[in-house]
Amino acid sequence: PRAASTPPPRALLRECLDYLRAQDFDLIILETAGIGQSDSEVVDLVDFPAYVMTSDYGAASQLEKIDMLDFAELIVLNKYDRRGAEDALRDVRKQWKRNRVKFQLKDEEVPVYPTIASQFNDPGVTWMFVELCRLMREKIRGLGTQQPGLGTRDSGLGKGKSQSLGNARCDF
Repeated sequence: PRAASTPPPRALLRECLDYLRAQDFDLIILETAGIGQSDSEVVDLVDFPAYVMTSDYGAASQLEKIDMLDFAELIVLNKYDRRGAEDALRDVRKQWKRNRVKFQLKDEEVPVYPTIASQFNDPGVTWMFVELCRLMREKIRGLGTQQPGLGTRDSGLGKGKSQSLGNARCDF
């Protein structure tokens, strides 16, 4: 149990962020580990909330309990190589549309990105990064206008495994 004099994690986060902002950083990335289904209080501390999840959230009805699906500007569905991941992608996109009453959007326009972060050069990670940069530039002033130049949605996403680390890139 936490001692009564220890400030709650939210207060500590605010103090840390205030300190970092005072250092005049252009961009501060705050990562919380395992915030759970209903703990979205970190959202009001940040300019651009993103949420990383996997497809093992349980039944589709469990998505209604994940508050971050209401608040995240971008959702990463990682471990997309696992069984059931395509169903999870469909369900998460559907829940995102339902939460925002944006049923007219095409699935590809919903900011949910399937990734396999454990694979080198995963096209899903690349596409998510390109979109993250674009969305952050739109929302946060002062981040610049330079495009990452890493490709498009169609540069390999969903076309099987990405290339392995080539011999020329080993031991560098």
